[in-house]
Amino acid sequence: MSLEDIEAMFQKSELEMIKSVGGQRKWDMLSEANKSERRPIMLEKTIAELAQEAFEKLSDEEKHLLRLFIWAGCGCHKDLNTICGSYIAMANWWKENELEGPVFLANRDNDPVIQGQNVAVAEGDTPTPAQERAFEQSTRGAIKMAQIAGSIFNHKDDKKGHHDLFRYWWWEHIGTPFTFPDTSNNRFQSYCDAAGALLFYSQQFMAFLENLSINNRILASITWNRIFGML
Repeated sequence: MSLEDIEAMFQKSELEMIKSVGGQRKWDMLSEANKSERRPIMLEKTIAELAQEAFEKLSDEEKHLLRLFIWAGCGCHKDLNTICGSYIAMANWWKENELEGPVFLANRDNDPVIQGQNVAVAEGDTPTPAQERAFEQSTRGAIKMAQIAGSIFNHKDDKKGHHDLFRYWWWEHIGTPFTFPDTSNNRFQSYCDAAGALLFYSQQFMAFLENLSINNRILASITWNRIFGML
């Protein structure tokens, strides 16, 4: 529409609004507050009429798409349920197809117990209750891996993890500021964000861990030499 057509349309709508209250004389008697309340209603009605005219010009397929309404409720929780359901389905798929699945990512206490269980099973022995309990308590897969990565790269406890060192290293070697997703506080989508980061920057994460391992060995060697020298 041209500006002249738009102006003419609103003038017509305004005349209809004035007529609806009884004419120009009664309109002038209204307070400014009352007039201010009626003008947005008039504007909304005019736009709705324009929209209806435009809608009638559409094809049946386009009308169907605009009429389509899907109730989803809270979208973030639907996304959360989708991720959780997919993760459980994938974990069950390994069992249903009798596949070993991802490696167990046991903690420091359970790892030697599970290793002992594997040896016992290989030798034909029956696992002990402690070994079975350690096996059941240990988890594996993407979420566990993202959780461990979060503990290394962005731990909620300032005295644990390597968050500051990791950020300095990233800035020095990659050249961009980067903080690993906060998995410590169970924030929504944090594990998905962590998984995406681990996939996209896998080589960089491995380089940092290798660099960290080398520095730790050097530090341990220097410390040992100092202790040995003091003796």
